[in-house]
Amino acid sequence: MKEHKGYAKLILFGEHFVVYGIPAIGMALKDLYTTCTLHPSDIWEIQGVNQSEVVIPALQSILVKLNLIGPYKAVFNSNIPVSAGLGSGAAICVSFTRALSYHHFLKLTDKRINELAHEGEKFFHGNPSGIDNTLSTFGGVLEFTKGKPFTSLEIEPLPLVIACTGEKGSTKQMVANVKNLKEKNPEKFQEWTKEMEEIIESARIAFEQHNLKTIGKLMDKNQELLYNIGVSTLELELLIEIAKDKGALGAKLTGAGGGGCIVALAKDKESANTIIQAIKQKGFQAFYSEQAL
Repeated sequence: MKEHKGYAKLILFGEHFVVYGIPAIGMALKDLYTTCTLHPSDIWEIQGVNQSEVVIPALQSILVKLNLIGPYKAVFNSNIPVSAGLGSGAAICVSFTRALSYHHFLKLTDKRINELAHEGEKFFHGNPSGIDNTLSTFGGVLEFTKGKPFTSLEIEPLPLVIACTGEKGSTKQMVANVKNLKEKNPEKFQEWTKEMEEIIESARIAFEQHNLKTIGKLMDKNQELLYNIGVSTLELELLIEIAKDKGALGAKLTGAGGGGCIVALAKDKESANTIIQAIKQKGFQAFYSEQAL
């Protein structure tokens, strides 16, 4: 039986602010993904993911858009941590849509798969920007602005460390919290938004020049903003501190926050291994990732 993939994602710059029209830069992770295979069934049966109360309505919303009727036995296989800011919900929606296309000979384009997966994503996150499903569908490194065509970025491999707190963050809750903050402090939020725009502009240049030191400094600035808007946690800050103490050029949470993961930029692979070992010694999960698809 053919398996159909949806990839995990990593946000390098711009999470949360992307909801308000600011560009974000993210990458798909080639070693973290979800696969889906479909089988005829008289009842809905979801295997391999533990979010069935959200998953089934999300998948049904995709069927409605395609004028298809379930139910199905959907067998998922995933190595993406759940509620960790790595796009597990998007990967489920993308892999399922790809499986539907194959199962029903629909020959859906990646563009259509992405649109449908975004419909499913709404059941996971309420008002998602669309960056998760876009990265999960198309792969690579992308600059994404809500409601606009994305831009593919050609960047050299980055020696990245991803570390997970084990705390499960709620994207929906974090987005709601940031919205409340914006409404209570519109002028201050506008200042932070302007700072985020400047970070993105500088990041484009730094990627073109493969200037790791500048990329790291910009990651730190991005983290300051995420801390200011209240989406970091003590555990995330601890992982960032460990990474920085062991030589990371920059580190920040990735995704919605409130738990989940950080991403740290190392000087090279040897330095990355030092950071990983230090994080693991504190009892956290950490791994190396260099390049997107």
